Amino acid sequence: MNRRQRLRSWARPYWQGLKTWLVNYGFAALVLLGFVGGVVIAWLVDPPQTKELPGLAFRSELLYRNEIGGISFLFYYLAILLFVLALNGRGLTKFGWKEFSDGPVVNREAQGTFEGQEQSIKALERDLAGNIEVARQLSLKAQDQDAEIAQLRQEVAELRGRLDDLEK
Repeated sequence: MNRRQRLRSWARPYWQGLKTWLVNYGFAALVLLGFVGGVVIAWLVDPPQTKELPGLAFRSELLYRNEIGGISFLFYYLAILLFVLALNGRGLTKFGWKEFSDGPVVNREAQGTFEGQEQSIKALERDLAGNIEVARQLSLKAQDQDAEIAQLRQEVAELRGRLDDLEK
């Protein structure tokens, strides 16, 4: 087991606990945070300094602040919803006045296929490294054999020279 695998096995229980908490309470905590953000924005917003507030607020500062806070909360909520869907590999796939629906954005089967291909590539790289080492060793042996052949040729040439001398 290498260092990376040991680290993964050590961190796995902690990650599983955090993931469980996020699944059970994270969305509610984020929505609560969005609600608090909307209330803070409603509290801090300054109504226009005119005698007439916008008509939608019925010319009331309290309603104007609540509208701004409510719109802020809706934007926070939409951002949180998209974030949580993205964590689960999903996203909004249909937009319309009557419906919003989510669907899978990430193909889990394709991810499994990619992981399998990555493992195959790593195995091939290991095999290739082993084959390169074998080829290097064979190359060294071939160089040794070439040196021996050159030495034998030299000895044969010397023996031919002696034979020529003896025949004369």
